Amino acid sequence: IVIMSESDLAKKMEVLRSNRDFRALPEEKIQELAALAIRIPFKKGEFIFHAGDPSDYCHVVESGFILLSKESSTGKSIAFSLLEKGYTLNAVTCFKPCPRYFSARAVKNASVLAIPGKEFKEWVLKNPEVTEIIICTLGELLDAAYHRFMDFVNENAEQRVINTLCMISSRMGPSLPLTNKDLADLIGTAGETVARAIVNLQKSGLLSKSRGQITIANVAQLKLLSTSPTIFI
Repeated sequence: IVIMSESDLAKKMEVLRSNRDFRALPEEKIQELAALAIRIPFKKGEFIFHAGDPSDYCHVVESGFILLSKESSTGKSIAFSLLEKGYTLNAVTCFKPCPRYFSARAVKNASVLAIPGKEFKEWVLKNPEVTEIIICTLGELLDAAYHRFMDFVNENAEQRVINTLCMISSRMGPSLPLTNKDLADLIGTAGETVARAIVNLQKSGLLSKSRGQITIANVAQLKLLSTSPTIFI
């Protein structure tokens, strides 16, 4: 167990409570998990882990934004999700001896709480209410992955930009720390294609763009134009 001050323990407990899988647990259960957590800072662009690394820790985002992505055999990077405070990074991989499927990179300066995988698994198995919630979360992840796949198959690039911005803003608000490249990775297309789509959306008054930032100017209209449910992964 990591030795820490009461104030540090309280900060880690607050982060864990922001995770929907843990927030309904009694105080003493959250404290048990917080006592296992090690805080690790990451600078913008640094990797928390790479695809193929061992799944020896459960990571929970404490601050900043973390991008989960996967490189194809051709070297193309496809982003899976953008995660904020309280989200876990592939926690389910701690339950089986397999390498990380995704890479995780800090989009801006960030910190994560790292919980040793063995201890995390033991803690979950001692708390069946958490196990049930994690199973439900996995079901939602499958649904969201299906909708992302259908976007790739059925929608043009501009519609995929709209769907992705709607999905992310539904969780993170109208100000999104995304470059054109980040967005291109998220929808699986070229940066030039995303740039053209962004210009069109700016002309229609839906959003504004500055360096490393996209701001949704008309959230209600964006939702009307979206063809995908706002399931966030």
